Amino acid sequence: MPLDSNVGHRNYSLAELHIHTNFSDGIAQVAEILDYVQSQTSLDVIAITDHDSLHGAKQALGLVANGGYRFQVVVGEEISTNAGHLIALFIEELIRYDETKSLADYVRAIHAQGGLCIVPHPMSRQKNSVCRADLERLLANPDRSVHPDALEILDPRAARVMNAENVEMLNKTYYHLAELGNSDAHAVSVIATRYTVFPGDTTEDLRVAIIQKATRPWSGVPPVSL
Repeated sequence: MPLDSNVGHRNYSLAELHIHTNFSDGIAQVAEILDYVQSQTSLDVIAITDHDSLHGAKQALGLVANGGYRFQVVVGEEISTNAGHLIALFIEELIRYDETKSLADYVRAIHAQGGLCIVPHPMSRQKNSVCRADLERLLANPDRSVHPDALEILDPRAARVMNAENVEMLNKTYYHLAELGNSDAHAVSVIATRYTVFPGDTTEDLRVAIIQKATRPWSGVPPVSL
């Protein structure tokens, strides 16, 4: 069922910015994901973020542009690095894995395209998560082009849920990055179990909200107002 049956009266929008298709390790095809988002959620913006691939994201962008869907699509990529995964949003060109690159190199490459850098499942025990020391090293760098733009505070996996309170506390106290909620969905049934609330309606509004740190991670029934 949709998250919110009173969609037309919201003064905010809902985004889900971490979804995988069968172009990487998801099990659903792009069209299945789009149909699920259309019929079973009230999401206004989604991002397809396959591992080291833009094929699914660009296919989704084209289908939504031509298919009469009510939501919008952001092109994204979950990038593999030696220090953990990063999510790039609002990019046009694939950012390829290179074992000689540092974490800072990848963040700089995202920003060079005009994209935004999200740190997914930060400080998780998973080997593909950016650790606290590496995150703080980026933020301490005087070169702001290597600073991430947002942290994924909420996602539905148990170990990460347990870690979310700690990450949120560190962010509010020290990092002061935008906060996102995402599902990291690899199957359609997981989409929108966590999501991001932002002011505005469009993908550009979302971009501005992330830059201005005006996003809120959320789970369950959306708030009455922002």
